[in-house]
Amino acid sequence: MSSPDMTDGSPSQASSRPHSISTTWINLTGLCSFAIALLILRSTAISDAGYRNAILMGAIALPIILLERIFTTVGLRGRFEFCWTRGKILRVATKLVGVLASWLLVLGVFWVFPYFREHSESVLRLVSRLWLPAFILAPFYIWYVDELVTEKKDEYWTVGRLVLGQWYQMDKNVVVNHLREWAVKLFFLQFILQVLTERSAYWLTADFQQIITSHPFGFLDVFTETMYLVDIGFGAVGYLLTLRLFDTHVRTTEPTVLGWLVCLMCYPPFFGAIDQNFLQYNDNLYWSQWLGGYAPLQKFWAALIAVSVAAYALATVQFGIRFGNLSHRGIITNGLYGWLKHPAYVAKNASWWLISIPFVSTSGVSEAVRLSLMLIMLNTIYYLRAKTEERHLSWDPTYLQYSAWIRQHGLWAQMKYGYFAVAEVVTNLFKRWCRLRQRQ
Repeated sequence: MSSPDMTDGSPSQASSRPHSISTTWINLTGLCSFAIALLILRSTAISDAGYRNAILMGAIALPIILLERIFTTVGLRGRFEFCWTRGKILRVATKLVGVLASWLLVLGVFWVFPYFREHSESVLRLVSRLWLPAFILAPFYIWYVDELVTEKKDEYWTVGRLVLGQWYQMDKNVVVNHLREWAVKLFFLQFILQVLTERSAYWLTADFQQIITSHPFGFLDVFTETMYLVDIGFGAVGYLLTLRLFDTHVRTTEPTVLGWLVCLMCYPPFFGAIDQNFLQYNDNLYWSQWLGGYAPLQKFWAALIAVSVAAYALATVQFGIRFGNLSHRGIITNGLYGWLKHPAYVAKNASWWLISIPFVSTSGVSEAVRLSLMLIMLNTIYYLRAKTEERHLSWDPTYLQYSAWIRQHGLWAQMKYGYFAVAEVVTNLFKRWCRLRQRQ
């Protein structure tokens, strides 16, 4: 298999921005629904974390699914019909075996390994609430999707045959990609549901008035916590809702060891060890202390932090119900992705510099340089994540077209064009001034 050409920036390819798999206003509607659900839950006494998570994720997913079905063409469409042929029944039954085997594998890993046993409580709680309706609906769903798709023998059919011992003429690449896809679900679903449980519990019980009045920038604390909760909520929906019917399924999963390595390094349990032992860039001096006594500068700095955190959350919102690390689930070309290829990474890394100010240290210049180098190394990990993601997505011609377009019309291109335009104006003014001087 040859490598994709990632350098093609021809005018014909970059002339128009390709269509995005998600729709901005629909995703923002899901965000509004999520906010309403949070406010309702704050005023109710629902203490069960499993039900809370289900309500919050449903508040995001349901309006987005409904509006995409009405106003867009994404997803499979067609009437539900029963086709009682022997081949159809056997194929659907085989797919059901594949689905069941995939979930049993995930739950088995949660049960066997200590780390997952300790952190999978939120997943198991959600599964205990949803398994019965999912068990009832799964046969109808698979039957319906099987009617609509062109490729009837998908990855679940292949895995089902593997489980049933029908190994002849099996596509190993399909099985490997399926295992990678479910490895992503296994690792990130337990993490993100646990974080959603913790952050939503804090948000729903916190005394915001006390936090806001506790110090001059208490509002920024509440805003930051809210934006992180938005990011986690949309991320949890993305990892859970991988359904071909709604075009949220995984097309391909990151195939390289480097791609997996630099991604997993950014999440527990790996990030904790790396942060504490190698990349600890924080010496407990923060921006508000550094700028203490300079109120206008503090307000300006706080605004920069708020913008970066909001941009990070909105970059996740732009995925709608399709967020997922290490996964190709359609190309996003609108919203902040119409300006940058990696707005979430840019915003997150910028916020770390703004909040932790490693370039300032009470221990002197050498310590500030050392701390800054630590954060630069962490930034490099995210740079490598961006490059491996680009390499993975570049097998899709739509992404190549998007990359070519963003190189000519994105934020950096606009800044470059603006710089040269200003430089040209200044140069012309300088030349005119020189000519006037010569005449005098």
